[in-house]
This record gives sequence, C-alpha cells and structure tokens, in this order.
Amino acid sequence: MVLVTEVIERLSVRKDAADADSIYVFPGDGKTGHLAVPTKGWLRVLASAGIEDLRIHDLRRTMGSWQAMTGASLPIIGKSLNHKTPQATSVYARLHQDPVKESMEKATKAMVNAGRKEVVDSSEAQPPAKKITSGPLSAIRRHQGKKAV
Repeated sequence: MVLVTEVIERLSVRKDAADADSIYVFPGDGKTGHLAVPTKGWLRVLASAGIEDLRIHDLRRTMGSWQAMTGASLPIIGKSLNHKTPQATSVYARLHQDPVKESMEKATKAMVNAGRKEVVDSSEAQPPAKKITSGPLSAIRRHQGKKAV
C-alpha cells in the first residue's frame, strides 16, 4: 500500500494522540486490540460534517476519479487502488478526457501548420514541388475523395 506524505503526517499525529501503551494508530477494545471496522467512528465523522449518505468506499472512488481528472494513466490508477484487472479500472476512463482533447488539438495544430508551410513554400518562385508520397500529408491526400464510413 502506498501512503502519501499527507496521510503519513496525519497518521503520525493520530498515533501520538493514541494510547501510549498501544502499538496501533487506531486502538480498540476488541480481541485484536485495534479498530477493525470503523462504523461508529465513520458515523461520527459524517454527522460532524453534516453528511448523510457516504460510504468509506466512496473515498476510494474519489481518489481514483481525481487521479483520472489530473491525468494519471489507467494502469497507475489501477495499481494505486489495487485493482486486479484493467476492467475494474475502466470506469475511470471517461474522466480522463482532457488529455485526449489536448492531444487531438496538438495534432490538429501540427496538421494546420504543416499545411500552411506547404502553401507558403509553394507560393515562392520555385520549381514545382514534388508530389508528396509519404508522411502525414500524403496519408490525408490518399484519403481525400474517399467516402467516410
């Protein structure tokens, strides 16, 4: 399990405030000596925050969502949430659209700039340009006139 600095700091504060005789950050009165299921504590947190319907698992999904929205790849999200399959992580793909749009805009600008360069180059007094037979513009030209499916 990966713990980020913010969590480590908060757990350290919690451990310092816990029972000095306990080795646990969240000591409990049960057989294990530690809190196993934080139901009562979770309900207190929700009440103090004025929240009625939030599960602990929702926090996990929130982390995955924020990772996707800030550009993390699906494999990284899956690893951080300990997903066993890519399908379990695929729910976050729809939140990861800004990088797709950015990539498409970057490619579009490159194509437009390449087209402008070709127009500028051909307007100068030079011998006729050779037919482009390779590269991105040739691929576009090969597909011009073909019916879109």
